[in-house]
This record gives sequence, C-alpha cells and structure tokens, in this order.
Amino acid sequence: MLDPTTDGLFVDINKTPLSLLEMREKFANNDFLTFVPSINRLSDLNKLKERYSEMNAYICKNLFYFKIGLECKFGVSKDYLTFVPVGYSLKKNTIANIKYRLNYILEEYKDMVPSLEKKLKNMNTYEEPKKVNIQVMLNLPIGN
Repeated sequence: MLDPTTDGLFVDINKTPLSLLEMREKFANNDFLTFVPSINRLSDLNKLKERYSEMNAYICKNLFYFKIGLECKFGVSKDYLTFVPVGYSLKKNTIANIKYRLNYILEEYKDMVPSLEKKLKNMNTYEEPKKVNIQVMLNLPIGN
C-alpha cells in the first residue's frame, strides 16, 4: 500500500512492502512493521519504527474496518462497501463515539454540541450499512 498523502509505505522486518490487509494482520498480531517515507533508506528499520511510531499508531487505528465507494469517481460516493469484523456494529460505534465526545468535549469546542446532539438524535433513523465480512478481501479476484 503506497500512501500518496504521506509519501510512504509500510514494510515488514524483511523490508517487504505490505498491503492493507497484511498491515492490519501484523498490527493485530503485534508483529514488526513500520512506516517508511519515500526519502528514507531501509538500512535501520528499528530506528525508523521508533521515529515514525506516531504514524504507525495513526494508520493502525484506520485499519479496523474498510469503507470503499462502489463507484470510483471524483466527489462523494453515495453507496459503499463496508468490510468489518464479524459482529461489529458501525451504528453502535458511532453512537458511542458521539456520546463520548459530548461527555468529554473541551471548552473551546462547545459550539459543536448542538451539531453532535442533532447527529445523535438522527442515529435513531440510521440504518446499519450493509456489511461484508472483511475475510472476503483475502479471496482471489474474480477470474483467477
């Protein structure tokens, strides 16, 4: 997985570039991997892991589930494929996240309270998105 936003990629202990699913598995199993910006050499991976520990943690949180637009186009997609672990509820997680934000909001963000309360109220009509078990991402593409 090449990340154009951060201009880098993730590698394992053997300096092998990793896919999103490989990264997810290595983070879950606490195996070695690290972010490597395109300007860095792969000579000291442990030093890179220490230097980019915040980037590693930031990306790790984004690998829990995947949401992919059904159409590849500019702009916002209306329909998505959502790949989640079995038993995970996006709706319950979103409600818990909003409640947490409301309970622990910092003073400088108090102006966000009305929009958070509105979002929480609207969650009553929110339908759980159609989910696909994340394991299907391990299947070979159609035609292979």
